[in-house]
Amino acid sequence: MARPKARVPLQLLLAVLLLGGQEYCRTAHAQTITGITSDQKKFTPAYGSRAGGTRLWISGFDFADPTSGVSEVYICGQPCDVVEFLTSMTLVVCDTRATTSSVEESVQVCDLRLIVNNQRLASASFNPTFQYRVDRTPWVDHLYPPAGTSNSRTRFQGKTFVRDVAQLRSITIGDYQCNVIDPNIDNEDFNTDIYRAVTCAVSDGLPSGYYNASFVSENQYGRAEIKMDYAVNKLQPYYFKPDGSGTYMYQVYPVITKISAQTGGVAGGTVLTISGSGFTADLVGNSVEVGNVYTPYVTGRF
Repeated sequence: MARPKARVPLQLLLAVLLLGGQEYCRTAHAQTITGITSDQKKFTPAYGSRAGGTRLWISGFDFADPTSGVSEVYICGQPCDVVEFLTSMTLVVCDTRATTSSVEESVQVCDLRLIVNNQRLASASFNPTFQYRVDRTPWVDHLYPPAGTSNSRTRFQGKTFVRDVAQLRSITIGDYQCNVIDPNIDNEDFNTDIYRAVTCAVSDGLPSGYYNASFVSENQYGRAEIKMDYAVNKLQPYYFKPDGSGTYMYQVYPVITKISAQTGGVAGGTVLTISGSGFTADLVGNSVEVGNVYTPYVTGRF
């Protein structure tokens, strides 16, 4: 006589199902805590400029809470600077730094490491890499004119890859924004449709001095290298400072627009007010001579 099948109490069966469900949920959570999904589109772009400045977008799960944790990204062992205001628990955004390789390889493949709260996240099905590529590296070969007053115009010229202002992240001279004048990117006819010129206005109030410049695209091309391109022209990107302390790309010089008073006694003591632009905020950085005689400051406003 067949032994009757043992009946599992409904309460026990439900308990087993619930426990199994909890275990399944825990296992699934452990898979997603790797932080990077297996979908290649969740990591973009996969290549960029050798000069850095390429903005990477990494999507996944269980990244650090920006208010209490830290997400870090490393490419070829060096940091990718996290853009905190764009980063969340499901998205890490960072800007690459320039490659440290002294060899100008056509393609340099780097491993990408994501570290969340001091724990490296990885995935067996997805081992992301980033490529520094020569064909994704724009360059600027000169600014013209290379000198002017604050709020004057200059042109960044080179192989920039951008076709409209929406593709630009920043154009700077020193730490100051150079504001694009024309919303259309000029196309220079140098036997290629990607040799371009961007005209911008130097920031009003930029103190006189010698500055380097930076051109950064919003797309995968990132920051432009500053270099000479002998195949296109002989214009130089850098100039030597008069005191020999280094090189610069753009010089801002001061402009005097008004002087009062116009006359004064031969014994001195007349207060002069000099108006203009390009003066430095540090009084020590400005000097005034009247008739080849040094004149001390009383006060200044910039």
